[in-house]
Amino acid sequence: MKPAQGVPAGRRPVGGARAELTALLLDENDNARASAVAAAGPLGDHALRLEAQLALAAGLSAREPAEALRTRLPRSCEAAGRWLDAGWEALKLRGGPADPPPRCFELELRYAVLLHAAWQLPRARALLDDLATRAAPGAQLGRVLLARSRLALAAGELGVAAVDARAALAAGAEPEQALELLLTVALLKGDAGMLRRAKDELEETQGVSGLSRRDALDAPRDLGLPLADGLTLARDAAAPDEESESALGSYEVLLVDRHTRIYADGAMLHREHRVVRLLEANAVDEFGEIALPDEAEVLLARTWKPIEGGGWQPIEPEDLIEKTSISLPALERGAIAEVAWFWYEPPAARFAPGWRTPVFRFASDRGPTRVARWVVEAPPDLPLDVVTVAGGPAPTRPAPGRLVFEARATPRVLTEPLDPRPDRRIPGAMVTSRFDPTQIVDRLADEAASSLAPSPSLAALVAEALDGLNAGRGMARLEALHAFVVSQIRDVDESPLSGRAAFSASRRAGERASLLAALCRAAGVEADLALVRPLAYGPLDPGQFEPETYLYPVVRARVEGREVWLDTVNRFAPFDYLPPLVQGSDALVLTPGGGQRVTTPATPAHEGEREVSVAVSVAPGGLSYTARGDERITGVYAMSWRQALLDMPPDRREAVLATIVQQSLPGAQVERVTTTALERRGEPLIVRWEARGLLAQQAPGQTALTLGLAPERLEQGTVLVPERRTPMLVNRSVRLSLRVSVRAPEDLLVGGAPEPVRVTHPLMTMERATERTDGGHGLIVTKTFRLAAGIVAPDAYAAWKAAVRAVDRADVVHLVLDVVPNEAVGGADAPTEPGASARGAVTTR
Repeated sequence: MKPAQGVPAGRRPVGGARAELTALLLDENDNARASAVAAAGPLGDHALRLEAQLALAAGLSAREPAEALRTRLPRSCEAAGRWLDAGWEALKLRGGPADPPPRCFELELRYAVLLHAAWQLPRARALLDDLATRAAPGAQLGRVLLARSRLALAAGELGVAAVDARAALAAGAEPEQALELLLTVALLKGDAGMLRRAKDELEETQGVSGLSRRDALDAPRDLGLPLADGLTLARDAAAPDEESESALGSYEVLLVDRHTRIYADGAMLHREHRVVRLLEANAVDEFGEIALPDEAEVLLARTWKPIEGGGWQPIEPEDLIEKTSISLPALERGAIAEVAWFWYEPPAARFAPGWRTPVFRFASDRGPTRVARWVVEAPPDLPLDVVTVAGGPAPTRPAPGRLVFEARATPRVLTEPLDPRPDRRIPGAMVTSRFDPTQIVDRLADEAASSLAPSPSLAALVAEALDGLNAGRGMARLEALHAFVVSQIRDVDESPLSGRAAFSASRRAGERASLLAALCRAAGVEADLALVRPLAYGPLDPGQFEPETYLYPVVRARVEGREVWLDTVNRFAPFDYLPPLVQGSDALVLTPGGGQRVTTPATPAHEGEREVSVAVSVAPGGLSYTARGDERITGVYAMSWRQALLDMPPDRREAVLATIVQQSLPGAQVERVTTTALERRGEPLIVRWEARGLLAQQAPGQTALTLGLAPERLEQGTVLVPERRTPMLVNRSVRLSLRVSVRAPEDLLVGGAPEPVRVTHPLMTMERATERTDGGHGLIVTKTFRLAAGIVAPDAYAAWKAAVRAVDRADVVHLVLDVVPNEAVGGADAPTEPGASARGAVTTR
């Protein structure tokens, strides 16, 4: 190695020697490494640091070079800093060097902070305690106390965190950091006095940033109860038991704790704290992102991860800025998720002067609950009414205006599939005051009157929609307005009372039912907006009024002495039609003179039907067949099919139709599918298809053909539990007529015909009939099926199961075709009743 020109040997610039040493080390020159490590001064330090970095890059332990560098350190704090840089990666990956750096205050404080970041809390605490005894009074001590306060906050020791933050402030630490810590502790503790003091100090202290001042002003004045200690709950949680986990569920709620403060105007402030132990993988997925109420502020979010020795390591997400959800890191089976947030709920004008809290649930359908607590505080002079759900606990009243609900050791609530209101099976409670359903309906009517107010934009749209029909009959105008709205206005998913219909008219987009009602009024047609409670919410409970369940908007019009109900959700909706799930339902009609509750009518005239005709032709020899189908779909069924098919790309649309065909012809290859009038509202939708398939070879002289008679597969969709304790919602509606004709060639005969089947049930009927034709060479199978949406009561579930199984069995037939003996083909003695052959029998399942 040549010395640099003009520089005596042994006195080369360190930078040049460092570059040459780096090159040698990268070439793995052992002699150069050995001489560099033995060298004294900064060059040797650099060699060891570089070796540590190379070891880490290769995935090897950097402990040895880092420790070798540490042994050289009483030399200087500068060298100690280089050691800490080299050892920090080892600290994160391997648990850290055994000893802290030598007594260099800045490095020791930095090392303690790094230990905290690696969640080596006991080591970090010990070092900070030692530093606090050696730190110089003033800012240096304040920095140590700030670091110790943050560590206590991470460990859930709120009292210690507050004491250290206050001491740091007194010692001269950065005031903004100390005050923000005090504000955080006050929020977590729910200490109103402490919160007020921290806010005042943040607002009054000079040098505090605008962001911190805003956070202080946004902080609520009183969160009520202090948050429980998540670490204590984690320690008390039993370890997962493999044998009992299936009985518990997917997670166990260790704590759900809510405090609700209600103000005189009906505004509410809620603080919620949840601690949940995860038992199954699907719970891990669920708690990976937790939905929050609108404008919620997160107080804390962390995962408590079990570690060796029975301890718990808290892991917090890096970013809590998002307002709509919390994403928790490092979730796994056995971990504990802890989250807390608060949200403000402004007074609801439609309830005023009364109010109603959200329902609080004391149990879960996903697992047992150890402790569920809800505290409600309201002005003492307000009358408080308690509504309990599914056996929720009664409250204690320790003081005027204060209610405390609590339930402990509540088992998992098992819910059944297709239950229209599973939430009604979970114990809960709600608090109301001066909550008047009649007044609420009238308020909704006032909102509707404002939303539907006339405007020039509405008048212009009426003129366009009627296009010369202004002088026509009322029914014609109503039909034209309905057709215009569903076909020309883009539907927007928004509340029907959230805006003005005039604005929807201007932009030609909005909630269609509100716009249609406004257009009708502008055109001189009597019409009102109505909000319907769908059947999916289960039977109406006369003792409870739930305004939020009246959410399906329709229009009720009165023309020419008739009452007409109109749906606008589907752009292909027929005139004077309501979907099955809002027929016979409770509705709020929002008339100009006030609201009224009515029951919606059934609208059978537009139900329509799916009519299917299939012709199956078996090829000579019985090895294959061809099939042609012709389907005519009308009414509500055409509406549903059009909406679904037009939402798909064309290639996907053909694949879906082919799959439907293959349900009737298992194993067949669909060769062509066409649709007619797919986008023409009011006309029948026509679907035609062609398919080819192979027949199954059975015994010598026999082949088999399996036909699915447009199977509904009701059993796999509705019969999901052995018995029921709760109602079951049937949310499907079917009207089907099917005719399948099978034609065998002269050398094959169809055996005996399937027996007729008739199934009856209050919600459905099914009839299957058969007719043999062409002297045994042909067979015609017909099926009619009617299914209505509705509720099956628990005591009627057994009858439903029996009917469903009978329908599913009758939906599939297996035909056996026999080869005709040679002497009988075309002869005078050809049999006309081949059913006498045992091999010719037709079986069904």
